[in-house]
Amino acid sequence: MFIDSKAPKIHKTEPTKNKVTNGSFSIKYTEDNLKEVLLSWNPTINLTSQCNESGKNVVCNAQVNLTAFDGQNITYWVNMTDIANSTDSSRPTRVLVDTTSPVLTVNAPQNITQNTTNSTYGRRVPFNLSVSEKVTLEFIDNSDTRPRWERICSNCDSYGLDRLRTKSFRVGEHDLIIKAIDRAGNSDSKMLNFDVVF
Repeated sequence: MFIDSKAPKIHKTEPTKNKVTNGSFSIKYTEDNLKEVLLSWNPTINLTSQCNESGKNVVCNAQVNLTAFDGQNITYWVNMTDIANSTDSSRPTRVLVDTTSPVLTVNAPQNITQNTTNSTYGRRVPFNLSVSEKVTLEFIDNSDTRPRWERICSNCDSYGLDRLRTKSFRVGEHDLIIKAIDRAGNSDSKMLNFDVVF
Protein backbone atom coordinates (compact mmCIF):
# COMPACT_ATOMS: atom_id res chain seq x y z
CA MET A 1 0.00 0.00 0.00
CA PHE A 2 1.28 3.48 -0.91
CA ILE A 3 0.22 6.38 1.29
CA ASP A 4 0.19 9.97 0.05
CA SER A 5 -1.21 12.22 2.77
CA LYS A 6 0.02 15.55 1.41
CA ALA A 7 -2.16 17.38 -1.07
CA PRO A 8 -0.47 19.26 -3.93
CA LYS A 9 0.28 22.92 -3.32
CA ILE A 10 0.24 25.56 -6.05
CA HIS A 11 2.43 28.44 -4.85
CA LYS A 12 2.21 30.83 -7.78
CA THR A 13 0.99 31.15 -11.36
CA GLU A 14 2.03 33.59 -14.07
CA PRO A 15 0.98 35.76 -15.78
CA THR A 16 -0.47 37.61 -12.82
CA LYS A 17 -3.66 39.68 -12.74
CA ASN A 18 -4.13 42.18 -15.61
CA LYS A 19 -0.89 41.14 -17.34
CA VAL A 20 -0.51 39.95 -20.94
CA THR A 21 0.18 36.48 -22.31
CA ASN A 22 0.92 35.06 -25.75
CA GLY A 23 0.16 31.53 -24.52
CA SER A 24 3.03 31.24 -22.03
CA PHE A 25 2.15 30.18 -18.49
CA SER A 26 4.31 29.45 -15.46
CA ILE A 27 3.27 27.35 -12.45
CA LYS A 28 5.27 26.99 -9.23
CA TYR A 29 4.14 24.05 -7.10
CA THR A 30 5.12 21.38 -4.58
CA GLU A 31 3.96 17.78 -5.09
CA ASP A 32 5.85 14.49 -4.73
CA ASN A 33 3.40 12.29 -6.65
CA LEU A 34 1.97 14.39 -9.46
CA LYS A 35 -0.84 12.88 -11.51
CA GLU A 36 -2.47 15.66 -13.54
CA VAL A 37 -2.20 19.39 -14.25
CA LEU A 38 -5.08 21.19 -15.95
CA LEU A 39 -5.19 24.77 -17.24
CA SER A 40 -8.74 26.08 -17.54
CA TRP A 41 -10.33 29.20 -18.96
CA ASN A 42 -12.96 27.55 -21.21
CA PRO A 43 -11.81 25.21 -22.58
CA THR A 44 -9.61 23.10 -20.27
CA ILE A 45 -6.16 22.05 -21.48
CA ASN A 46 -4.20 19.15 -20.01
CA LEU A 47 -0.65 20.32 -19.23
CA THR A 48 0.56 17.07 -17.66
CA SER A 49 2.92 16.34 -20.56
CA GLN A 50 4.58 19.75 -20.05
CA CYS A 51 4.32 19.84 -16.23
CA ASN A 52 5.23 16.34 -15.09
CA GLU A 53 8.09 16.90 -12.64
CA SER A 54 7.48 16.05 -8.98
CA GLY A 55 9.25 17.75 -6.10
CA LYS A 56 9.42 20.86 -3.98
CA ASN A 57 9.09 24.36 -5.47
CA VAL A 58 9.03 23.03 -9.02
CA VAL A 59 8.59 25.67 -11.74
CA CYS A 60 6.83 24.50 -14.89
CA ASN A 61 6.78 26.71 -17.98
CA ALA A 62 4.02 25.71 -20.37
CA GLN A 63 2.92 26.97 -23.78
CA VAL A 64 -0.61 26.73 -25.17
CA ASN A 65 -2.13 27.98 -28.41
CA LEU A 66 -4.27 31.04 -27.67
CA THR A 67 -4.51 32.34 -31.24
CA ALA A 68 -8.31 32.04 -31.21
CA PHE A 69 -8.42 34.40 -28.19
CA ASP A 70 -6.08 37.09 -29.55
CA GLY A 71 -7.09 40.53 -28.27
CA GLN A 72 -9.49 39.12 -25.68
CA ASN A 73 -9.40 38.91 -21.90
CA ILE A 74 -9.54 35.42 -20.39
CA THR A 75 -9.79 34.29 -16.78
CA TYR A 76 -7.61 31.23 -16.18
CA TRP A 77 -6.90 28.93 -13.25
CA VAL A 78 -4.82 25.79 -12.68
CA ASN A 79 -6.00 22.51 -11.10
CA MET A 80 -3.45 20.00 -9.86
CA THR A 81 -4.15 16.40 -8.76
CA ASP A 82 -1.86 13.81 -7.11
CA ILE A 83 -2.05 10.00 -7.26
CA ALA A 84 -4.32 9.96 -4.16
CA ASN A 85 -6.73 12.28 -6.05
CA SER A 86 -6.03 15.16 -3.65
CA THR A 87 -6.26 18.48 -5.48
CA ASP A 88 -5.30 22.14 -5.31
CA SER A 89 -6.51 25.02 -7.46
CA SER A 90 -5.07 28.45 -8.13
CA ARG A 91 -7.26 31.51 -7.88
CA PRO A 92 -8.92 32.70 -11.11
CA THR A 93 -6.73 35.30 -12.82
CA ARG A 94 -7.81 37.69 -15.59
CA VAL A 95 -5.23 38.37 -18.33
CA LEU A 96 -5.15 39.83 -21.83
CA VAL A 97 -4.20 37.56 -24.74
CA ASP A 98 -1.81 38.95 -27.36
CA THR A 99 -0.52 36.47 -29.93
CA THR A 100 0.21 39.03 -32.68
CA SER A 101 3.87 39.80 -33.22
CA PRO A 102 4.98 43.41 -33.71
CA VAL A 103 6.21 44.46 -37.14
CA LEU A 104 9.63 46.15 -37.05
CA THR A 105 10.80 48.42 -39.88
CA VAL A 106 14.45 49.50 -40.00
CA ASN A 107 15.04 52.57 -42.18
CA ALA A 108 18.54 53.19 -40.82
CA PRO A 109 21.17 52.00 -40.54
CA GLN A 110 20.98 50.55 -44.01
CA ASN A 111 22.16 47.06 -44.78
CA ILE A 112 25.44 46.70 -46.70
CA THR A 113 23.86 43.93 -48.80
CA GLN A 114 21.57 46.52 -50.37
CA ASN A 115 24.61 47.60 -52.47
CA THR A 116 24.22 51.19 -51.46
CA THR A 117 26.81 53.76 -50.50
CA ASN A 118 24.54 54.69 -47.58
CA SER A 119 25.65 51.56 -45.69
CA THR A 120 28.96 53.16 -44.64
CA TYR A 121 29.00 55.51 -41.68
CA GLY A 122 31.12 57.54 -39.33
CA ARG A 123 31.36 56.50 -35.68
CA ARG A 124 27.93 58.02 -34.92
CA VAL A 125 25.47 55.78 -36.80
CA PRO A 126 21.90 57.05 -37.33
CA PHE A 127 19.04 54.88 -36.10
CA ASN A 128 15.58 55.25 -37.65
CA LEU A 129 13.14 52.52 -36.57
CA SER A 130 9.36 52.14 -36.51
CA VAL A 131 7.16 49.42 -35.01
CA SER A 132 3.48 48.54 -35.34
CA GLU A 133 2.87 48.69 -31.56
CA LYS A 134 4.50 49.73 -28.27
CA VAL A 135 7.54 47.55 -27.63
CA THR A 136 10.97 47.34 -26.07
CA LEU A 137 13.64 47.89 -28.74
CA GLU A 138 17.11 46.41 -28.32
CA PHE A 139 20.08 45.36 -30.41
CA ILE A 140 23.14 43.12 -30.24
CA ASP A 141 26.33 43.58 -32.25
CA ASN A 142 27.67 40.10 -33.02
CA SER A 143 30.93 41.60 -34.29
CA ASP A 144 31.85 42.69 -30.74
CA THR A 145 34.34 40.58 -28.81
CA ARG A 146 31.70 40.15 -26.09
CA PRO A 147 28.29 40.63 -27.74
CA ARG A 148 25.47 41.69 -25.39
CA TRP A 149 21.96 43.04 -25.81
CA GLU A 150 21.69 46.81 -25.46
CA ARG A 151 18.35 48.51 -24.90
CA ILE A 152 17.38 51.26 -27.34
CA CYS A 153 14.06 52.27 -25.75
CA SER A 154 11.14 50.91 -23.70
CA ASN A 155 7.42 51.29 -24.38
CA CYS A 156 8.04 52.96 -27.72
CA ASP A 157 6.71 52.50 -31.26
CA SER A 158 9.51 54.38 -33.00
CA TYR A 159 13.07 55.56 -32.53
CA GLY A 160 14.68 58.29 -34.56
CA LEU A 161 11.55 59.27 -36.49
CA ASP A 162 10.77 62.49 -34.64
CA ARG A 163 14.40 63.64 -34.33
CA LEU A 164 17.84 62.33 -35.28
CA ARG A 165 19.04 59.52 -33.01
CA THR A 166 22.51 57.98 -33.25
CA LYS A 167 24.55 55.22 -31.62
CA SER A 168 28.33 55.11 -31.35
CA PHE A 169 30.25 52.24 -33.00
CA ARG A 170 33.94 51.43 -33.46
CA VAL A 171 35.56 51.49 -36.91
CA GLY A 172 35.01 48.28 -38.85
CA GLU A 173 32.19 46.02 -40.03
CA HIS A 174 29.20 45.47 -37.77
CA ASP A 175 26.74 42.59 -37.70
CA LEU A 176 23.59 43.69 -35.86
CA ILE A 177 20.34 42.09 -34.79
CA ILE A 178 17.65 44.62 -33.86
CA LYS A 179 14.68 43.19 -31.94
CA ALA A 180 11.23 44.52 -31.00
CA ILE A 181 9.52 42.72 -28.07
CA ASP A 182 5.95 43.47 -26.97
CA ARG A 183 4.45 43.04 -23.47
CA ALA A 184 3.34 39.48 -24.20
CA GLY A 185 6.81 38.41 -25.36
CA ASN A 186 6.01 38.39 -29.10
CA SER A 187 8.88 39.71 -31.16
CA ASP A 188 10.18 40.68 -34.57
CA SER A 189 13.84 41.08 -35.46
CA LYS A 190 15.95 42.30 -38.34
CA MET A 191 19.57 41.46 -39.18
CA LEU A 192 21.81 43.97 -40.90
CA ASN A 193 25.46 44.69 -41.70
CA PHE A 194 27.14 48.05 -42.13
CA ASP A 195 30.64 49.55 -42.09
CA VAL A 196 32.02 52.29 -39.90
CA VAL A 197 34.92 53.80 -41.86
CA PHE A 198 35.99 56.90 -39.93
